Order: sequence, then structure tokens, then C-alpha cells
Amino acid sequence: MGKGRGGCAYWVLSGLKFWPIIVPNTFDKMERFKSVLKILKNRYLIVGTAALIWMLFFDQYALVSRMKLQSQIAELKRDRDFYQKEIVRINEEKEALFTDRFALERFAREKYFMKKDNEDLFIVVK
Repeated sequence: MGKGRGGCAYWVLSGLKFWPIIVPNTFDKMERFKSVLKILKNRYLIVGTAALIWMLFFDQYALVSRMKLQSQIAELKRDRDFYQKEIVRINEEKEALFTDRFALERFAREKYFMKKDNEDLFIVVK
């Protein structure tokens, strides 16, 4: 057998048959290492990789800081929606208090524990 891509081939006697054994060629590994080393020595690759790492982790608009800012924006939007709903609810309650005398009396009794002169007030704590 001749020289193959993986290295040299040798015939070995095993029992009564000859079997080929492929021995890895160390020269091929060294050539691959040199080609990889040549690529890694490329200054454009080094500068590009350094710039990419800088932009992803250390820049003012880095990936980590952008993710933090996005989570803060989402939290502020949830707060904004909550407070807008509360404003609508409070305005409806205010309109009810200004238009209905019984609603105003109920509100004063429940929120501020007001009572009439001839009444006794009992507060039950749950």
C-alpha cells in the first residue's frame, strides 16, 4: 500500500493474514499547525477580533449593558401601564364621589372611619 492522506501504511502479519495499519504522519500535523499559526498571525484577524470583543463587552453600548437597559425599559413600561390604570380607576372613583352623596358618605366611613354623632364605631381587624 502507498502513502495515504493520514500517513504511511504498513502491512502487519496477524494470524495468517496481512492487515494494513495506518501510522499517522507527524509532518502533516506540523504543516497543519503552521497553516493555523499563519492564519492566527494575520493582523487583520487580530484587530478584528479585538474590536469585536471590545464592542461586545467593554464599549458604552456593550451587549451586557444593552441587556440591562432593555430590562429596565421593560420594567418602566410595566410601571407606566400600572399607573395609567390606577389614574383611570381613581378618576372614576373621584367622579363617583362628586356625583353621588351616598358614595361620598360610604367613602368617608370606610377610608377615614368617620361616623355620625349618634353612632358607635367598631373596627374589626382581620
